[in-house]
Amino acid sequence: MPYVSGGGGGATLGAPVVRGPHTVGFADAAALANGVTFYTPQVGEVLLDAWVTVQTAFNISSAFLDISQFTGSGSPNGLWGWWAAVALTTADTVNLGGGPGGSAMLHNVSLATVAVSSGAGGGRVVPAVFTTTDPLQVVVSQDSTKGGAAVASNQGAASLYIVTATPAALA
Repeated sequence: MPYVSGGGGGATLGAPVVRGPHTVGFADAAALANGVTFYTPQVGEVLLDAWVTVQTAFNISSAFLDISQFTGSGSPNGLWGWWAAVALTTADTVNLGGGPGGSAMLHNVSLATVAVSSGAGGGRVVPAVFTTTDPLQVVVSQDSTKGGAAVASNQGAASLYIVTATPAALA
């Protein structure tokens, strides 16, 4: 079974489409550290949001997930970036956006939420328009960067979701 799976589905042009779950597991940590393709966009398609749910915590002190095309000036950092990279070391404990509740730190926030965090400098992460067909990749490493140290965990499972829309003008 592949370590990243899940997919698309169609919808009315312009309507948001939830794509996933794309399953991310611990078994292929070396490949995930270097980036694994999970979605190839069309030019002009819009990324509206992304989020991760952690079903089973990775049993290592540092395991972070990020996504990006990893082709621009910000590479090897992804869209969440170092300030809000998705921690895979704590399983979600609530059904409303990821637990654990009461934590002072951000825990697996959606990309749409990242813009309000101080680390993002108030900048917009999404919505974002794809300007190339370079594939979106998921990375899991000890510091959330592509090419970062691989995660040496023997357990862990998470699901990645993205929301996209194709403007009617592209049809």
